[in-house]
Amino acid sequence: MTKKVLVLCVMAIMALGLFACGGMGYTEVEAEGIVELHTWFFTSGIPNNAIVLKHDDENAIFECATDNGQFWDYDLQQYSKNATLKPNDTIYWHGREDDSSEDTQHAYVNIVLKVDNNIIGYAVIEILQNTPLAYTASVLKPAIFPKVQGEYQTITGEQITSIIEKIKDKS
Repeated sequence: MTKKVLVLCVMAIMALGLFACGGMGYTEVEAEGIVELHTWFFTSGIPNNAIVLKHDDENAIFECATDNGQFWDYDLQQYSKNATLKPNDTIYWHGREDDSSEDTQHAYVNIVLKVDNNIIGYAVIEILQNTPLAYTASVLKPAIFPKVQGEYQTITGEQITSIIEKIKDKS
């Protein structure tokens, strides 16, 4: 009888753990400091709207995508909507898609952090236009999926997309 009660208690605790995580089946923790925003004001001759990505693992990569505007990569000397960066790299966001387009009024930057093809974290940045060529940005949520029993958690591309979309819907 005692063994049955113990098993039921363990099952109840596991169910509560899944419920606390929204039934998601993964654990995440806030990760302040993986994304730093610098110079989000108009400057002349100095690069602005800088996004600096940080992580301790030198094998980590940050996959970045913006829904509006575009990134400027000084190393590659090119604009793009997507970029893959290493820890301590910087990318610059710009509010125009090209020379003929209007300034972006609202944008999001989605960042997925990976190590050895394992999704280990993410961040969502919201960007709002203040005045022409001047924007403010805020990190809505930075998170890491910690290892569980020494192993990376299994997070799929579909799961991370869903997580990011829910955060954007709340903003």
